[in-house]
Amino acid sequence: MNPVLLGLTVFLTAAGALIVEIVAARLMAPVVGMSVYTWTAIIAVVLSGLTAGHWVAGRLVAGTADPVRGSRVVAGALLLAAAATMIALALRPLAEPMIAALGGVNLATIVVLTLVMFFAPSFFAGIVSPIATNMALVDTGDRQGQVLGRMFALGAAGSILGTLLAGFVMISWLGSFRSMITVAAVYAGLGSVFWLWSSRSRIMPMIAILILGGLGWGSADLARAHDPCLKESRYYCLSLLDASEAAGFPSRGLKIDGWLHSVEARDGSDRLYIEAHHFVDEYARARFSEVGGPASAFILGGGGLTVPERWRVDFPKSRLVVAEIDPEVTGFALEHFAVTIEPPLAVLHEDGRTALARQPVNVGYDIVHNDAYQGLTMPSHLVTREFNRLVKERLSAGGAYVVNLIDSSAAPAFLLSMTRTLALDFPSVEVWRLEREPNRRGRRMHYGIVAGAQPSRFDRLIAARGIQRSWLRLDTELMETLATGMTVPILTDDYAPVERLLANYCSLRFLATIGINIGRPEACGERRS
Repeated sequence: MNPVLLGLTVFLTAAGALIVEIVAARLMAPVVGMSVYTWTAIIAVVLSGLTAGHWVAGRLVAGTADPVRGSRVVAGALLLAAAATMIALALRPLAEPMIAALGGVNLATIVVLTLVMFFAPSFFAGIVSPIATNMALVDTGDRQGQVLGRMFALGAAGSILGTLLAGFVMISWLGSFRSMITVAAVYAGLGSVFWLWSSRSRIMPMIAILILGGLGWGSADLARAHDPCLKESRYYCLSLLDASEAAGFPSRGLKIDGWLHSVEARDGSDRLYIEAHHFVDEYARARFSEVGGPASAFILGGGGLTVPERWRVDFPKSRLVVAEIDPEVTGFALEHFAVTIEPPLAVLHEDGRTALARQPVNVGYDIVHNDAYQGLTMPSHLVTREFNRLVKERLSAGGAYVVNLIDSSAAPAFLLSMTRTLALDFPSVEVWRLEREPNRRGRRMHYGIVAGAQPSRFDRLIAARGIQRSWLRLDTELMETLATGMTVPILTDDYAPVERLLANYCSLRFLATIGINIGRPEACGERRS
């Protein structure tokens, strides 16, 4: 067998496996969000598939000294890898019903969904390299070490190329679906070459290509019909939806990785549907009512720019700076929402922490608003004590640091960790939530954390505009009740386990049946005795 073809096959198969791994995160993000748990599940599943494939190949390798049989095994594995890759794409529209059937987004469902979609493509790709390497060793004599080294190096180089191509080129230029189809096409092409060489018959590879082509076409059509992304950027899947039914008034919403981030009223009203946006707007107006609103604000996370746009219009003499890491999100907002970026509003397209650190220490922002919550998690570098110090240095004497946070209503471990961390540097740390919160036993809800040099002048906030809402500042006794039975860490750059603190461990109680007791009763609305 041609050693160049064998080396190229190992190289391209390794590249394809890594492309699938990177693209898997983009396919998963709209339904389960993007967190360390998502990445951990994807990496573990892909590596498990490759490992199982290598093991099976080891069982088959004894018979592959025969180049004809070896070629057929490689051909079969590559064609099955192509089919499994396209089937994974076809399964994407079924992800949301699967998540709903499994009880919603949590650690267990993330792992199950990843297994269903991405184990098989990795498994069949994992069979190829050991078989091709064994074929390359035939009749090499004392050059076996040299051949082994070359094949391992080609596999590693392919993995590097696949990672770079997926992250820097394919997702941005082709999108997730076309990237998966490209990998499947490469697998199918290589598989056809090996089958033609081993059988000298063109009928079987032509039939296989026709079947795979039909499968690919059907998968692509199905995926396109259910594609949640109106635009796919380097960072996010962006989509637009009619939010009128959910909001109760004519409105449109921006979804980022499947999570609603901004809602804009389309009837000329000033209603803010998203509670976090409504709270920070009402709080800022109430806190600085005596001077006509905040004179300056720094906002981490732009999204649809609904709050910055409102403040730009209502506070024309203020200084408003938004840090939004993805310029595509800002462009999407400008295209689909009624927003304008002009003085006093400026948007910085960079990481929020980097952007804030570049602001002068004596800038004196009245409001710093951390609105960087992403689905089920929050960027860990924006919740640490080191970051809090950056914020404190850039607040005015009477300024407020307002954090949008979503956590359990029964056992808000992340909320308590955040307040404990903030209290080390801010004399006043307050927690606000809706006065009339519906029964959400064990479920997630919005909290507004307000930190600063001095407490608020009020302990109840009634919305003056838009939807009728009111918020209460939680007293010390209630906070102590929420903290019962929990020990939470100080969040630092070295240790900020955001995903663990936010994880729905209630969903893992089933593991107790096999002796793994990591369920957290308070996450289910229960209390330890």
